[in-house]
Amino acid sequence: MLTSPQIDGLLQAARAHWREVKPAIVGTLLERALHPGERHALGAHCTPRAEVERLVLPTVVAPLRVDWANAQASAQANAQADAQAAALLLVHAADRLDGEKREDKLAKARAQIRRAHHQLCSTRVLNPACGSGNFLYVTLRHLKRLESEVLNQLDALGETHARLGMEGETVTLQQLRGTELTGRAAALAKLVLRIGWLQGHVRTLGLASVAASVVHDHGDIECRDAVLANDRVEMALDADGLAITRWDGKSFKTHPVTFEQVPGTSAQVAQWAHGNPRRPEWPAVEFIVGNPPVIGHKRMRDALGHGYVQALRTAWADVHDTADFVMSWWQLAADTAEAMQCRRFGLITTDSITLVC
Repeated sequence: MLTSPQIDGLLQAARAHWREVKPAIVGTLLERALHPGERHALGAHCTPRAEVERLVLPTVVAPLRVDWANAQASAQANAQADAQAAALLLVHAADRLDGEKREDKLAKARAQIRRAHHQLCSTRVLNPACGSGNFLYVTLRHLKRLESEVLNQLDALGETHARLGMEGETVTLQQLRGTELTGRAAALAKLVLRIGWLQGHVRTLGLASVAASVVHDHGDIECRDAVLANDRVEMALDADGLAITRWDGKSFKTHPVTFEQVPGTSAQVAQWAHGNPRRPEWPAVEFIVGNPPVIGHKRMRDALGHGYVQALRTAWADVHDTADFVMSWWQLAADTAEAMQCRRFGLITTDSITLVC
């Protein structure tokens, strides 16, 4: 239940002018709101914008810009071929047919650019550890920027329907997919993307183009584990049917002899067993980007629990036992790319990647 000061804070925030808010700030707010122990266990950290773009630009934007450059070159080549054909027309019919050929030339060029636009609007991007959505938000900004260039080109070619903003023919939130284990972060990621999409859409197509509700749940952000699937999770029991527990990883006591801080053995938490642990399936996309949790292999059992780590090792037998947690993301992304199920992927990682290369 919310307290009166909390309600007053929400009302004050609702009255604020949100049009120019920077959605990326939500990630910083989430990180600060988490307890330090929870933040470490989740590997939660807000990646700076500069670091995000260092990954998003070469992984996603660069190949899309190559596609766009190829489409422009193809449209120009078609136009030049038509111009050469027009030069062969008879002199007495040139005035009438030159206009027809010119329109045919423009129609072919517009068709080429529209195909490029459709490809852009069909491109899907996944962040399999999306946190508050910062990577997807930055990707969205670049997709909308590229879309604006495509639509400007259509305008220059005389396209009268380029800015209708119809569903399926503009960059939409359904193209941005994410998985996130923490419910709060997943909810914030949806908010970040909806604010970012609305800002970019209005900036590109105008306020009149917004026809659908921006709070609709498109199912683009899934709240689930990105690297481990199972049939059930239940308390682990020993041979006598008693619950198996472990130190909670954060409670300490003073040693009676050395006076040093040592684990408090009375602070125990339950161990959990995962039924039928296996690799999960990621959504079908063209690009994969992100910054998966940074948890070293020596700290995984303290942070995630013995049962989870054991299930993870079972599901990912081909990932070395001394590899950091992030290597499960790398393995699944690499398998996806090797199967030609995505064009390119890029993940921020640790130097433990050398163990699997």
